[in-house]
Amino acid sequence: MADSENLAMPIGAVTQLTGISSHTLRKWESRYAAVAPVRTESGRRLYTQQQVRKLIRLRDLIRQGHQIGQLSAMSEAELEGLANERPTPPMPPMQPDVDQVTIVGEVLTAVLRPALAGREAVFIAAPAGSWLDAPAVSKAKGTRALVVELPTITETALGSLVRLRRDTFERVIVVYGFASRKTLSRLADSAIVCLKAPANPSEVLRNLHETRSAESTLEALQRQAIPARRFSAQAIARLAALSPMLDCECPNHIAQLVLDISAFEQYSLECEESEPEKRALHARLRSIAAHARALFEEAMANVAAHEGLELEEL
Repeated sequence: MADSENLAMPIGAVTQLTGISSHTLRKWESRYAAVAPVRTESGRRLYTQQQVRKLIRLRDLIRQGHQIGQLSAMSEAELEGLANERPTPPMPPMQPDVDQVTIVGEVLTAVLRPALAGREAVFIAAPAGSWLDAPAVSKAKGTRALVVELPTITETALGSLVRLRRDTFERVIVVYGFASRKTLSRLADSAIVCLKAPANPSEVLRNLHETRSAESTLEALQRQAIPARRFSAQAIARLAALSPMLDCECPNHIAQLVLDISAFEQYSLECEESEPEKRALHARLRSIAAHARALFEEAMANVAAHEGLELEEL
């Protein structure tokens, strides 16, 4: 058995990767003997990579209408034959510029291989943590996108992902089990998409398709000047105070949104000035908030005009 097959995962990581609850996993084990995880001295369950792949197969077959009681008595070959009896559901179309993709990870390889059939894809069924800094990375340089599964995003993995996004791949997607807010923020700053496990094929493909469009939108916002505020806080507050007398509550909701977005806009500006290491992120957030505020100011003016209210503009 390969070394990667000997790597075991605790039940929490398995539930994250497969989407199967821990209660269901225990029931499949005790009632149907579908899998037999190893038990540590303290009683913790540990699942092999092969068992995780079997659990994914069982999950997919159950979604097709099969019963766990029947499936649990079948061999791996019988399960594979049953899965092949029904065609893979059609996947969303992929743009040509993301056909060249590298998939790294035991579970992701099993999940995405059918969805990427016929595509120019490289599948690496190995733990991503050890692969990221390995010589094998050089073999992926011919592809333009990378999808990696990581139960936990360590500091070492974070650095490797940022370097790969900067030097090798146009797009990077990480399917993760656990990560801190700080880690996710740093990945987002490097235009790396983070998907909480379990990620289904449609979700991964959709993000491969949409990543470039999302980046272009943010870049376009950053190139535009910050819109000036149209109304004073006093004018917005007066509109909010008048709304209880009106049949329609839209003025109140819109006024509150403008106040909240304006507050977040100011907060982002203060963070931009106080945290130089995150200046790019907070500048982006401020730009997005400012444009959202301008849109709702226009909505507020439209609603006020419809209600016959006078708003004092700056």
